[in-house]
Parts: sequence; C-alpha cells; structure tokens
Amino acid sequence: MSTPYGSMAPAGPEHQQILFDMAEYFESGQHYTQVAQCLEAGLLVPCAPRVEMCAQMRLGKLYARYAEDSADRALDALQRAWLLAGCVSGMDDVKADVLCTLCEVLVRVGDTHQATSRLRAALAVCPPVHTSAYFRMTLLLVRVKGEQGDMDGALSLIGGAKLSAMSAGLAEIELLLSFSEVHIALTAGNLTATKALLQPIQQRLGEFEQKHAQDKQARVESIPWLVVSHTHYSLLKATYMLQSASYEDAVKTLAALQNNVKRLQALGIAKCSRAFDCGWLEPPALIGVSLVVAVALEVTMGKLIKACKHGHSALAYFQALSTSPMTDTGQEPILDVNGRDRRTVRACMFVLLECLTSATIIQRDLLQAQQHLIVLTNLCDQRPERFAALHSLISQYLYVCGDQPAALMHMQRASRDGIDLEYQTLIAMQVVALSTVPYLPREMRSNSDVHIGLSFAEESRRQLKALPRIQLQRRSNALEAVESLVNGIVSNINIRHLQEARDLYKQCLRVSRRCKLQRLTVQAMIRISAISEALGDNPKTVQDTASSSLSVANKMGDVELSIEAFKCLENASNRISDVSDEPLAAYTQSIAALIEKHRSAVSSALAHTERHRLLHSWDLT
Repeated sequence: MSTPYGSMAPAGPEHQQILFDMAEYFESGQHYTQVAQCLEAGLLVPCAPRVEMCAQMRLGKLYARYAEDSADRALDALQRAWLLAGCVSGMDDVKADVLCTLCEVLVRVGDTHQATSRLRAALAVCPPVHTSAYFRMTLLLVRVKGEQGDMDGALSLIGGAKLSAMSAGLAEIELLLSFSEVHIALTAGNLTATKALLQPIQQRLGEFEQKHAQDKQARVESIPWLVVSHTHYSLLKATYMLQSASYEDAVKTLAALQNNVKRLQALGIAKCSRAFDCGWLEPPALIGVSLVVAVALEVTMGKLIKACKHGHSALAYFQALSTSPMTDTGQEPILDVNGRDRRTVRACMFVLLECLTSATIIQRDLLQAQQHLIVLTNLCDQRPERFAALHSLISQYLYVCGDQPAALMHMQRASRDGIDLEYQTLIAMQVVALSTVPYLPREMRSNSDVHIGLSFAEESRRQLKALPRIQLQRRSNALEAVESLVNGIVSNINIRHLQEARDLYKQCLRVSRRCKLQRLTVQAMIRISAISEALGDNPKTVQDTASSSLSVANKMGDVELSIEAFKCLENASNRISDVSDEPLAAYTQSIAALIEKHRSAVSSALAHTERHRLLHSWDLT
C-alpha cells in the first residue's frame, strides 16, 4: 500500500496511529485522496475492534461523501464497520453513526428495504431517553419512509419520538421532529394539517429566542441553530402558501427567508451545518431551495424580467456550489458534497432552469432559451421525469419558433416519459394548452391542433378524476394546466368549444373547492360567469356567480381577480333592465376603493396584461 510518505506497510500499532493521525491532518486540509491512502494503510495492521470500526467508518464516509461513483466501496467499508460494531457492547453515538451512514448509502443505491430493516432492529435495542443515537436513527427512518411514500408510518414514528424528546426535555430535538412532521404533511398535500402544525413551531421559535436572549454565552452558541431553524420554518411556510395559492403572503414570507439566508451566509454555512446537522434539509439545501422558490414565484406572478435577473444570480450560486471547493474559513468545506447533497444541487439547478427557460421563451429570448435547454439536457441524469419536463420545454420553444408539428411530437414524447399518473396528467394537459393556445397568432392555429387538444383533454379529465387524494400539490398543478387549456378553448370562437370549456371549469371548481385552493376556485367561478354570459345564459344566474367571485376576490385583496370579476358582473348587470342598480353601485364603490388602495399593483397588472396581449398578437411573418 502506497502512503504519502513511502510504500512500506505499517510495522505496528505505533506506525498505525501515526497514519491515522496523518489522515486526520489531511482531512482538515481537504486532501481526501491522501486521507483514504492513510486509512487504508493503517487498516493493514490488526487492531482492537473499536479502533478498526472507527477507521472503517471514516473510510466509508470518505467514499460516500467525496468520491464520485464509489457507493460500492463506501458500502464495503461501512458494512465491515457494522460487523465490527457487533463486537462492541451497547449502542452508543459512534455505532449509531456507523449505522446511519451505512443506511444513507443503502438508500442512495436504492436498497431501502435493507436500510429499513437495519434501522428497525437497531431501534429495538436502543434506549430512547437522552440518546442522540435514537433520534438520529428515527429521523433517518422517517426520511426513508417518506421516500417510500409511507406517510402514515413516518408520522407514527415522529409521534413516538416527539413524546420521548418531550419527556427527556430535549426541546431542540422536538422542534426538529416538528419540521419533519410539517414536511410530511406538505408532501401529502394536507394543507389543513400543515397550517395547524406551523403555528406551534413559530411560537416555540419565539420562546427559544426569549430564553437565549438573557444568557450571552448561550445566545452566541445558539445563533447558528436559531437562524437555520427560522430559515427552515420560513421555507416550509412559503411552500404552504404557494400550495394554497396565497401568492402575496408567500412573497412576504420569502422576503423574510431571504434575510435569513443572508444571515446564514454571514455566519458561515459549515458552522450552521454543525449546529443543525440532521433533518430533511441541510443549510446549503435550504438556501438553494429558497432561491428556486423565489424565482419560481416571480415567474408565476409574471415578473419575468425580475425572475431572469434573480434566476441567473441563483444559477451562479449553484454552479459555484457544485464545482468549486468553496470554504468559509479556508479550512472547512462549505458543503459536504456527499451523494445526497450533490443530487440536491443538481435537482435545484434543474428546477431553476425550468423556470428560467419558461420565462425566456415567453419573453421570446430564444437564444438564451436554447442555451438553457442545452444545460437542462446535461442535468437530466437519466431520470424519466426530467426528460419529460425537458421535452415539454422543447415543445414550447418549437411552438414559438413556428414548428408546430415538431412541438406536438415533443409534447407527446413528454407524455410518454412521465413516470407516474399525476405527471402524465400534467403533461397531457400541457399538450392541450399548447395545441389550443400556443404562443402564436390565432390565424396560425389549425383545426386539427384543436381536435388533437380536445382528445387529450378528454383523457386528461379521466386521469384527473383517478388521482389519489394524497397528491394534492400535483393536483393543483394539474388544475393550473386545465386553466391554460380552457383559456385556449375559449379563444376559439366556437359554441361547442365554449360549452366544453365551461364543463371543464365546473370540474376545476369542484376539485379546487375540495382541495381548498381559494384562488383557483375564484378563477373558475369568474371563467364560468364569462362563458355563461357569452353563451347567453340567464343573466341573473351569471350576475349571482360574478357577485360571489367578486366578494371573495375583494376579501383576498387580489386586484387582478377583482377587476376580472367586476367586468363579468358589469356585463351581466347591463343585460338586466328590470333590477335596481344598487348592488352594482355598491360593488363599483368597493372595487374603486380597492383599486385606489393598490394603485401600483393595478398598474403592474395592466402592464403585464398588455405584454400578454402583445405576445399573443405576435406575427412571426
């Protein structure tokens, strides 16, 4: 075995200890190749089971975190360490570290069954009170169950662990478990439970701040932990608001989250990682996800120039994080580049580039969109769902370029690549949206496109009914795609299409009410009113629906929706000659007050509407 200072095998325990000390020295300087060489050379000498166990564990961690494509070597070292752990009595933190690292690698290579069985066996003999080993293994098992989709099992584990943490007085661990609980509720799409779980977390964070404010030393030591906890809370809250379609509230929460991100960077992310080193998301991932959420929100709200500006800054952050050995002190890596973290960075970059590509296509910056698509191709990582998203974006790009047949072909490919029912539904609805309202003038659309779109719509509706209730987040995404579809059908002046559009919106209304998606509910009500008015239905019925939607939009403080609802109400009221104008006058006064209060927001909304109109009147010739 070759070592940095010679090729001779270690002669005995003294030489072995020197090699292990050298490994520690090289690790502090991030010279990981030399660390591995020293550990492997030191392990050639027989030693006590605990010493060998610790060395094998260090070697396994090294392969798992810093070496590309070395999961097999990591597993080999960690399994040896776990075998040696059987010779060491009791379940202490070191043995728990071996087991958890082994199980993390097992999960990475897809062997969740073995990881689950090993963790369960260890938890059965691990005393829960006052042991960080118990909580670390429990959190890992919760994460495994979450990845397997066993939400009930994960929640049951968290409940038991929280009771143990409360009885032991471990408030920080209890808070960490609460974060995992919220994460599971969000994954399951249970917005009611999410809201109920977030409120006590906010109260506990306030209690921690008050408790540590009096003790200067405790305050200094707890600052990284508190900042990370606030960041984690803000991210979960923003995600909840986005799923609830409360975009304005999400903007305020993200502003607070971005302030926490700056504090994290000022404190040094490696320091914060040590303060809060387990759970669903590590601090670098928190920063990355917050950047993606912020850019996605700007795209959703139509702030495309701002989204592109922020998006490219975020992209530079990810690229530096994934390629450069950034440090905060010159000694410690800013990110443990283990397999999970590397995948997190690439996943964040992919989602971010999806947002940016969509924004640049809408802005008709086709050269920039083309460059983004090339990078996205390299980030697909053989994952079918990413290929599906890529083909969807390529389809949008080709529609803007005027190549409709190729665009439709890519959309059909995207639908085939979707790996699950929900994703296929979403993609199929995007096919409909692009077939009926592409980014092209109406005169360039063909009737064959509309009929293809309608056939996809029928299949999409059947699939939407079959979606399990647990997938509410993706269901809301599908509903937004249905909205794009209906906007497209309405744009085709055809009575049969309008009737089908209204039927689709009624289905949207039922599902969005059941899912408590307030903004989508109001949008569906407004669209139903507009279509019914266009079809010449009873104006009193149309007026009632428009009045209800305007009332809700006013309460939400959503200026754009209020304006749209008011127009529907005004059109319906103008057709009713035998009723008093008092209700309309009252609503007119209400909407005027709201517009005055949010004049700048209205100006922005009108500017965005004008950009949208110009985009759809774009003449490629």
